[in-house]
Amino acid sequence: MFATTTAFRPLALSLAALGALSLGSMPAAAQTTAAVSAESNADMGMTVTRVPVKLSDLNLMTVQGRAVADRRVRAAARQACGIGIGKVTLDQAQDQRNCFSVATRQGKVQVALAREQVLAAR
Repeated sequence: MFATTTAFRPLALSLAALGALSLGSMPAAAQTTAAVSAESNADMGMTVTRVPVKLSDLNLMTVQGRAVADRRVRAAARQACGIGIGKVTLDQAQDQRNCFSVATRQGKVQVALAREQVLAAR
């Protein structure tokens, strides 16, 4: 289910970590799949790592559902930004932290949009 890269490459992350919301013609309660993405400049060849975040099994109207969605977004951001995949330089670690910050912020926006869509469908 998760898109992954095979190895962490030396990165100068461009920090254009983007969330993308995929809303199909499903019932309102199931209209929620977000994705966390991170773009990196791996030796000047752009690499995009995209990690889907399943939300359709969550009730985003509850505190518990939103808490689970937040944990999933954070886990996807760690994966997309290459956090925890081998040793990195101090600069790369800072790039990863910046990437994580942007990716989680965008992921949370996507969760909020999904919640608004469910509310609007009521």
